Formats: sequence, structure tokens, C-alpha cells
Amino acid sequence: MRRLSLAVMLLLAAGRVQAQATGDQPTLTLGITGGWVDGAALWEVPNQPYLESGGFVTDTFDLSRSLNSGFTFGVTSSYFPSNHFGFTGEIALLGLGTSTNCTAKFSSGSAEATDLCTSLGQANTASTAVAMSVGGVYRIASREAVSPFISAKGGIQISEQSTVDLVGYYFDQANGQQVTVRIFDDPNKTRVEFYAQFGAGFSFSAGRGYRFRLEARDNYVRLPIPDGPSDPNTGAFTTKVIGKHLFSIVLGFDILLEKKRGRRY
Repeated sequence: MRRLSLAVMLLLAAGRVQAQATGDQPTLTLGITGGWVDGAALWEVPNQPYLESGGFVTDTFDLSRSLNSGFTFGVTSSYFPSNHFGFTGEIALLGLGTSTNCTAKFSSGSAEATDLCTSLGQANTASTAVAMSVGGVYRIASREAVSPFISAKGGIQISEQSTVDLVGYYFDQANGQQVTVRIFDDPNKTRVEFYAQFGAGFSFSAGRGYRFRLEARDNYVRLPIPDGPSDPNTGAFTTKVIGKHLFSIVLGFDILLEKKRGRRY
């Protein structure tokens, strides 16, 4: 009877100790993030006229450009002055490389027009856009092994590739040389535009000083596009700026630079 009473008392005491124990709470983190960004259609310009070199025949092309999907990676940091709300910042390669498509709408059948449309369809740009953003993050169950969170950030995106500029080529057989044709001329290749990001995910404990993050994001970007065909004689055209939502999913690895220790008893 005494042994049974002692065992019950030990079990109750162990239960109270376990109930009082709490995990560490991250306060300051520094991490790396990598993942995948989805692509999207960007612009369409139907019936783009092209006046052939002889000056007598006008062909028309249907032109379109899309944003490529690809990898993203960056560096993130977060600071939590309270149990739930914190501040976060990130510098990340967003990508925003493009692919172009050209379809002959009216074709004279000349080799010049055919070569030009083929080269326009290969006028792709590299993924160079970098996003810098800061904002807030709200987390739940910050001392648990799994902690859900939501975040919102705003900032700028910097790109060295134009989403408007479009150049093609054809081979002039009479002169034996390649001729450059600029459909849309954008001399300002480097651009700075507004950027916003909304995210939701989970943070997982990976030991006493590390955590993993799994996060889904909505990346809002603003990009210039041509607002109609260019003039085949002067090259003049108009542009506008549109907003695009790009979905991404990322995995992060965080180092806990500072934390509030939990109770071990």
C-alpha cells in the first residue's frame, strides 16, 4: 500500500513538472531561405506592324511575353520584442526572367519577316530582379515545437532587365550581314518598383539553437509593359505599369541569435 501511494505521488509530481516546463522562445533570428516562384503571363501586343526593308510590304506579328518560374533564395532576419508580434526583413533574388513569343498574323512569306519573328520569339531576359522588404510577423505558440505564423512586408524590387525592350534580327542576304530591328526601345534597363509580400507558414524546432520554416507567399510586383503596338516608321509607342501576383513556396533555416529560455521544471 505504501509503495502504491509513493508511486502515485511520484507520477503526480512528474506531471506537475512536465506541465510547468516550457520551450525556448526565439527573440532574434538570422536565416537563409530558398524555394520556387511561379511564373505568369505579362503582356500581349496583337497586330504589331513591321514595314519590310523595301518599304512596300507591311507584315504583322502577334507578340506576347511571360514571366518565367524559377528559384528564389535570400537572407532573412526577425526580431520579436513580444511573445507574438515581431519585425522581419529580407533581401532575396526574386527572378522575373522573361520569355517572348512571336506569331505571324499576316506574313508576306519573305525570309526577312520569317527570320525576324523567329528571333523575336527567342528574345528572353535573365532573372536579375532583387527584392528588399521589411514588415511585421505574427506567430502563435512561440514556445512550441511547431509555431504557425503570418507575415506582411513591403519594399522595393530592383531589376537590370527591361520587361518592355524587344529586339529582333534578320539576315540581309544582299549585303551578307545581320540587321537589327528594335520593336520596343527601352533605354532605362535598370528599374526600381514597389514590392509587397504576404506569407503564411510554420516554424519547426530543429534543436536548441535552430529552426526550419515552411512558408507559402504571395509576391506582388509592379512591372512596365507596352500599351499597344509601336509605330513601324518612328518606333514610338506608349507604356503602362501593371501589378502581378506571383505565388512562391519556400523553405528557410534560421539560427537563433537570441532567445528567452523556457522553464525546465
